[in-house]
Amino acid sequence: MIQPLERVSPQTVKFECDCTLYSADVVAKVLYWLMGEFRIYQQSVLPNSLSVTLEKKQGPLTDVELEVLQDRLNLDLNDYRLRKIIREETREIRAILYVKAFAPYDSDVLSGEEE
Repeated sequence: MIQPLERVSPQTVKFECDCTLYSADVVAKVLYWLMGEFRIYQQSVLPNSLSVTLEKKQGPLTDVELEVLQDRLNLDLNDYRLRKIIREETREIRAILYVKAFAPYDSDVLSGEEE
């Protein structure tokens, strides 16, 4: 989870993300889906910490929107982190399946089975 969002102005919030928990690609995927609603500014503050500022493009950020955003960030960060773990753990299996799927088949074996 990330720290609670800190309100900087009526339309801007800020948070820090621990990069030992959430890699840069995970954070990038999560922030990508917020680009329609927010201007996004990122800055490395420590070797393993990222400061992210989200500025709502139109109008102030209400308390309800702030709470929804907090929940969405926590959910999406954990979701993409889990997806990355699963992708890494199943990499070898996927490679084997790709090889099998695209390997040329032996037509003699098939014709021999039909006899």
